[in-house]
This record gives sequence, C-alpha cells and structure tokens, in this order.
Amino acid sequence: MPMTDKSKSHANKGHADPDKAGRDQYKRHIDGDITIRGRVETNVPPDAVQQHTTEREEDKTQGKRKFVVEVLTLIAVIIYAGITFWQGCLTKRLAHTADQTLSTSREQFLKSERPYVWPGELASIPMEVGKALRVNVYFLNYGKTPAIKEKSNGQLLVATTKSVLDQADEFFAAIKDHKFESGSEIILPPGIIPDPQKSQAFVSYSSQIIPGDKNIANALMDTDGSFGVVGAVVYEDTAGSSYTTYFCALHSKSGVMVWCPRHNEIR
Repeated sequence: MPMTDKSKSHANKGHADPDKAGRDQYKRHIDGDITIRGRVETNVPPDAVQQHTTEREEDKTQGKRKFVVEVLTLIAVIIYAGITFWQGCLTKRLAHTADQTLSTSREQFLKSERPYVWPGELASIPMEVGKALRVNVYFLNYGKTPAIKEKSNGQLLVATTKSVLDQADEFFAAIKDHKFESGSEIILPPGIIPDPQKSQAFVSYSSQIIPGDKNIANALMDTDGSFGVVGAVVYEDTAGSSYTTYFCALHSKSGVMVWCPRHNEIR
C-alpha cells in the first residue's frame, strides 16, 4: 500500500521522550522548611535474642568462676604467708633456744672445768715479843684446770679501836673498787695435796703492830678475833676467763684460824 505524505510526516515525528515527560510532570516549586517525622521499628529475630542471652549468662558464669579462683588464690597466698611467717618465728625461736641451751651447757662445762682457788691452810706463826704478827696462807686449786696469771693481795689486821671485821669491811670495799697493783703472778695446777704447806702458791701477811712486851703478846693470842687475815686472789683459766676469790679469817684463842661470817666467796 502506498504511503501518503501525511503518513510520512507522522512517522518522521517519532515518539515523545518518556523520561523527559516524566521529569516535567513532577516539577514543583517548594518554598520554606521541610520537616520529616517518623519512627523506624526493627525486630530482632528470636534466635539472636536467645543467643545473646546465652552469651551473657556464660560471661556471668565465667566472671563468677574467675572471682572464685581469685579469692581462693588470695586465701592460699595469705595461708602460705602465715605458714611461712610461723615457720620463720618457730625457726628463730628454736635457734634462740638452741643458742641458750648451748650457752647454758658451755657455762656448766666451764664451771665444772674451771679452776677454783681457795686457801688450803692459814697458819699463824707463833708470836714473839718485838716481832710483827705473821700469818701464812697456802692456796690450792680445787678445780680441774690450771689457774694462770694468779695474783693475790691482802692484809693482816689487828683489833684496835675498830674490830677486825669492821676493818675487813673497809678492805673489801676498797679492793672491789680498785684494781690489783701488787702481788706476784704464778701458775697453780689443779689438785689437792696432803700437805697444803707444800703448795707452790702461798703468801705471808704481817701486821704493822708489834707487841712491845709478853703480856700484850699473850693477850692477843688468848683473845678471839684479836687479829685476822683478809685477802683476794684473781686468776684466769686457759680460755682467758677471769675469776676472783675473796677470803677472811679470824684468830681464835685455840690457835685455829676460823672463817669470818662474810667476805668468803669465789666468783
């Protein structure tokens, strides 16, 4: 069929642009502010909620376990520290007790083995007119070890305005406050000999008062406590420990020297 000019004209125009027509029909002129209100709701799936709840419970359980472990660890540390402190105190106490026991044993051993110097005999020489009174003191070592560096110092006292015992008090008060400055040093071995006068350690004390006649001499010899001898001996053992012996004896009219009521001791 032959195409007419009208048909050609219509065919050449083609179709209208659909996109262009769409944009034009939605064009609007807007003045002022735009406010949009609304609410968005989301719903979590039940499986996710259950999983989250389970994880939280597991976290709580793990936290509780961790807390319990930490508390138990702290308690264990405290107990261990307490036991360690107790063991330390016990060890220290046992060591102190052992030291005391050892010290006591050592002291007892030294006491049992130490030298004990004591006058074995005090012999007064028969009095003569015009001569000083004289008393010989013989020392013996009653201990088990030698007495070395022995020094003695003493006096023979005669009762005048003061009794012999009062003068003895003054002598020992002075000798305890002052060091020995006289006397000879000897070594006295241990042992008791039958005759003390054969001891190598002896000293002779004489008085400064000399009886001028026989009556005075007889009065001195016939009176208890008319004269006496006092003295001290210092000495050491082989370990270097120092000891002191104090002695005091009074004349009796029987001719025997008797010990004073005081000032007789071994230290």
